[in-house]
Amino acid sequence: MSLAAKPTFDAATVLALKMLNDTRRMEIRFVDDAGIEQVVSLPAQAALELARLTLDASAFLERLKEGPALGQPGFASPPPSQG
Repeated sequence: MSLAAKPTFDAATVLALKMLNDTRRMEIRFVDDAGIEQVVSLPAQAALELARLTLDASAFLERLKEGPALGQPGFASPPPSQG
């Protein structure tokens, strides 16, 4: 099955994060609004890359959670008013 054919799982929250030393993997357990759980298992190298990407994105996500921060780097300015 191609990746394009798989439906998107819209996670609502992360339930658990588990490190598996015996298999050198990290598991992340997600749940959606309907209570359906999905587990993602990553090899150590992919988990490390995910951690780096998450760290890079954390400042942006914190600002996004707080609302628009126009004029700050990484945020688009609103279009000029047509009044």
